[in-house]
Amino acid sequence: MQSIYERLQESQDAQIFGETFRDAKGHLRLSDVLDLTWMTAAPLELRSVQELLEGLTSGVLPGVQVLFSPYDEPRYRSALQLHVGDVLARAASGGVLAPWPGQPSGVEAAHLQIFLEPWATTQSGRVIELDSLPEWPNTV
Repeated sequence: MQSIYERLQESQDAQIFGETFRDAKGHLRLSDVLDLTWMTAAPLELRSVQELLEGLTSGVLPGVQVLFSPYDEPRYRSALQLHVGDVLARAASGGVLAPWPGQPSGVEAAHLQIFLEPWATTQSGRVIELDSLPEWPNTV
């Protein structure tokens, strides 16, 4: 499963991305997501994001195998993604945000998206599917 950014990154140009997006429209899925953002006056490192996810997985999915790997997206200074159990879809992604215009001096922020279906699949032992997008008009 790829994000829109990952599809864009793999496209050679805007026209190819548009064609790929049109072709993939019927296969796009929606996930239930917890979207967390926090700010701190102290330096923030990716390890903080990973530790938050480690605590969450040990509490919600004790004993389940977790895999962290690098994640690349321009909004992050450093980022990772999380996979749980044998589920192929990522269970979370996020990291320390890159500097932004108007960022207060000495303040750093992190952002994390937690995709609930992989967690529910791992916890329940049955596949919890992502929702399909409703049909779109053919305007793209």
